[in-house]
Amino acid sequence: MTGSSIQAVQDVPSSRLSVRWHIVVTVGASLLILVWTWPAFESFFIGEDFEFWGLYQFFGRDLTATLLNRHGGIWFRPVMVASLLPWYPLLPRDPLFFHIRNFLISIVNIFLLSLILGRLGVSRKAHVFSILGFALSKIHLTLIGYIAVYYALIGLFLLLSTLLFFLRFMESRRVLDYVLSVGSFGLLIHVRDSHFVGLGVVATLGWVYGVRFRRELKRDAASVDGPEHDAWRRGATYSQWILYLVPFTLLVIAYGVLRYMVVGPPPPNHPTYTPRLSLKEIVVKASFLVAAGANVSWTDDGAMGAPGLGRWLAFRLSSETVPVAFGDILLGGAWGGLCAALIVSALRRGAGRSLLFPLSWVVLYFLPTVLTQNRQIYYMQESLAGLAVLLAIGLDHAGPYLRRLWGGALVVTAVNGLVSNYTSSYHWQFAARQVERAYQAVRASYTDRPPRSVTLATRSKSFWYWALLAGPVLPYVLHQDDLVVRVVDYSRLGRLLQVRRHWPNAQDLCIDVDNGWIPCRSPGFSKPLVLRALVPAQTEVGQGFNVQPDGRSAIAVTAENATPGTVIVMAEQTLPTTYGNPTWLTALVPPEFLNRPGTYPVYLTDGLRTSNRLDFIVRPRASIPVLVRLYPTGTRVGQGFNVQSDGQSALAVQAKDATPDTVVVWETRPLTTTYGGPTLLTALVPAELYSRPGRYSVYLRNHGGESNRLEFVVVP
Repeated sequence: MTGSSIQAVQDVPSSRLSVRWHIVVTVGASLLILVWTWPAFESFFIGEDFEFWGLYQFFGRDLTATLLNRHGGIWFRPVMVASLLPWYPLLPRDPLFFHIRNFLISIVNIFLLSLILGRLGVSRKAHVFSILGFALSKIHLTLIGYIAVYYALIGLFLLLSTLLFFLRFMESRRVLDYVLSVGSFGLLIHVRDSHFVGLGVVATLGWVYGVRFRRELKRDAASVDGPEHDAWRRGATYSQWILYLVPFTLLVIAYGVLRYMVVGPPPPNHPTYTPRLSLKEIVVKASFLVAAGANVSWTDDGAMGAPGLGRWLAFRLSSETVPVAFGDILLGGAWGGLCAALIVSALRRGAGRSLLFPLSWVVLYFLPTVLTQNRQIYYMQESLAGLAVLLAIGLDHAGPYLRRLWGGALVVTAVNGLVSNYTSSYHWQFAARQVERAYQAVRASYTDRPPRSVTLATRSKSFWYWALLAGPVLPYVLHQDDLVVRVVDYSRLGRLLQVRRHWPNAQDLCIDVDNGWIPCRSPGFSKPLVLRALVPAQTEVGQGFNVQPDGRSAIAVTAENATPGTVIVMAEQTLPTTYGNPTWLTALVPPEFLNRPGTYPVYLTDGLRTSNRLDFIVRPRASIPVLVRLYPTGTRVGQGFNVQSDGQSALAVQAKDATPDTVVVWETRPLTTTYGGPTLLTALVPAELYSRPGRYSVYLRNHGGESNRLEFVVVP
């Protein structure tokens, strides 16, 4: 086959390709997702995964009451709840099956996206590159592993269905396609509040690929034959286009009225979800979109994921002034610049208004995310799908040079995603690991008869309420729907242990989380917790110690009978503590403790025991002493001066601003110094120091620094 023939095959519009070809592309992309997101399949449940299952049980398994009630005080999502509830009794009570469910829905979504690209008629190469760019995003790790965000996958499925059926309707004018499009949209807007913006995406799609074709293809109808052009020849007029949008608009209005009746107006003072527009959120959410597309990270690993090649690139540049995130910023900027270049190239090559449809898709779904303070990478899923369509059109009109660049960018994106997905620890991943530990601790606490209640004692009540009690996760996985699960802090635990002499027991378990997942009445707590020493025990204002990479100082303590849940408390503030062993712990000291002089009491606690207290002292910054005069200023070889009772010579020093820690230094040797006050010091001078003639430098030194120097002269 000749080169021109190959090019001709590569540029065949994907709308002329068979469904089998779309299936092949989808299967290939799905295999990549499976490899890239394998860590997601290892994640356990968290309480939030069962929020609506718990709500369903709360309403006595009344489906209508569950669907038509608000949740979280501010949400109304009946279709999401209706699509979610059947899975709990159907699937085995193992998180793996829920991950597989999310994975299969992701495959269906990629297939629908491929069909949409086919209907838009982009070339096969642009089609494949676009699907790969979407499939390789690290966003799928969260969509598959974070079971609670199943609704995001359902929302994308209904959005893609709405757009695909509307495209089919504009081509064929089949009423069934129109009904399916309107029906999909009606379900879509009841999945999540922000999906009403889908109306704008549908409107732009109809205007660009319906009205536009009637005007532009009318002059070509006489010279071009074929069923495809016959279909487009029947494009809608502007009035017909508006008429087609009426049912979509009515559905949005009906949803708004129903939502207002159930939930009321948007919350006016909610710290996270009250709608507010700020430049900061726009920048942050835009960085999340770039992170999802380029698989980079330059913020909190728990929200955006770990970096990929960027960390390696930053270390290759190896400069103390280059932050670790610099490599990812560079890669993300290059990726964003390449996307912009593809769009500009498409405009120059006649893409025209065809870019408006995917642009509206990206922008309209991006805007609701900037109105809230919640920062989640999976919020970018719909915008990322629209970006895939936008880039497909850009690649379709791009020259070979830009296509090759995009091919290289896909390789870098793939490596970034692989590294990120296998090293990330998102908040939901951390929570899933902790809930799995709780499940294993409960299972290890009984053999035959399951308990009636489980109590977890911890200092991190808010975390465990979200991770464990947002939904009935333990009752579900333990096959015991009536199991009572509580989380208490240590102050309440202490009172419970005093009042309930026979609690805990085989039927009512109590597990101490922070101290190593041990029973609450562990014999180890009968021994006292003792604080032996602080290392260091003092410092000077502004003077760090054991400085860590983030600039904070680290204090170490020696102790007795410490446990993994023991923490260091300084001035009644609990410090981030690392447990080494029962006799050694370290903690990070807040910088504000070092900014002013003072005495800060330090003690240890594990919730049930409290140690003795020791003081950590922050001294005022010492002034640098001034050496005024020596008494005497010299001597003869071997001749003593100011001889003391033990035969040693004594050097008297007149000074200014001397402090109690000031010492007299002879050349480089500190002398035994007696502090007489800010202006007077004396020091013992060993005989060997003046046993040879010469001029010897004498100066003062304290924590503030070193003084000026004077000479002590030893003559023959």
